Amino acid sequence: SVLPRPVTAAPIPAAAKPRTFYVSAEVSPEIAKMRLVQIADEIVSVLTSDPKATVRLVVEISAEFPDGAGDGMRRTVSANADALGLKSADWE
Repeated sequence: SVLPRPVTAAPIPAAAKPRTFYVSAEVSPEIAKMRLVQIADEIVSVLTSDPKATVRLVVEISAEFPDGAGDGMRRTVSANADALGLKSADWE
């Protein structure tokens, strides 16, 4: 008599781990300082706790002025952006 073959399960491959994380948030100017610190504390610090992780932050600011931005504001913001070493700061 022939004995039935034992049933063996094929190895189950481990689920692929996610390799990338993206998030975006719109932050109210009134609470920007508090909110950005909170994001840094609760998200960025956790991501950077892995020494193999490459974490990149991009901050984008846009402002619209229905009547146009004044010369003083344009000079101040442009000078501050330059002093802070920001990548691009353009007025249209």
